[in-house]
Amino acid sequence: MMRNHEASGKPPLFDGTNFGFWKKRMTYYLMSLGPEVWHFCQTEYQATSTLPTDQDERRAYIANAKAMNSITSGITDSEFTKIMHCNFAREMWEKLVGLYDGDSKVKKAKLQTHRRQFESLKMEDEEDIAAYLLRVAEVVNFLKGLDKKVEESTIVQKVLRSLPDIFDSKISAIEESKDLDTLKMDELHGILTAYEMRKGGPSSKDAAFKASKSKKGKERNDCSNESDVESELAQYVRKLKRGSKLKGKYPLICFKCGKISHYGAKCPHKHDSDDEGNPKRMTHKKKGFNKKNLLSKQYEFDEDEFMVIKKKSDKESDHDES
Repeated sequence: MMRNHEASGKPPLFDGTNFGFWKKRMTYYLMSLGPEVWHFCQTEYQATSTLPTDQDERRAYIANAKAMNSITSGITDSEFTKIMHCNFAREMWEKLVGLYDGDSKVKKAKLQTHRRQFESLKMEDEEDIAAYLLRVAEVVNFLKGLDKKVEESTIVQKVLRSLPDIFDSKISAIEESKDLDTLKMDELHGILTAYEMRKGGPSSKDAAFKASKSKKGKERNDCSNESDVESELAQYVRKLKRGSKLKGKYPLICFKCGKISHYGAKCPHKHDSDDEGNPKRMTHKKKGFNKKNLLSKQYEFDEDEFMVIKKKSDKESDHDES
């Protein structure tokens, strides 16, 4: 059964990116083929000029061949061109490690970069626990890929330090009830996820924010519509104050569309109707259309003065008609 499993298993594929992840997975794959296969990726194979006849030499030859086949099968054609001149498994392995891990100076520079990323980790307000801990795991895996040992207690304490304020009460409870030196990341993940679900999570905050934003936008539109009508009415009132000669009767606010300077019977917006098919009627009780608010309060217009001007305007209109 083991031989069939080995024959059908496929090595992880490396396409030139995330070498640290591939190297770790490839190590496990080579080890699964047998200890001698991984051994010849670390130790140089001493090949003979003729076909091996000794039993030990034959096993070494087969193990080296398996390692070479696994490595070349686990890389793309563009990566294969970089190691196709190599004759042994160890030579291939060290070539890839040298190209992508670099020498000691390059590794130190990469290590410093990932250390800074680890220290600067902080959970964003729109993130959930699962997404944030995935980011943490990625940075930690980069460090481990560079042979940097990271204690689990260090990761646990870093996560607790980098959570937003909403988790403060839960962090205090964890610090009091748990030993942070022995607390596992899996257990911490479960505790924080359960707490986040009880608090509603970031999705609830996003929904509330969108609803509030939509409501404010609607209020702004309503205020804009009311201000347009008030502006027209204010212009009409200014004409009355200046004693302008106005023909006909004072045009009240149209009860169909809420605008001025025409009657409801001659409203050009008759086609606008409410959900029940009835015309939209404007009443003085609606906000923004109170007669005293619009005429007396905002524009300091006296109602008695208005009636005098109105009667005068009517007389002038009758005189013109006669």
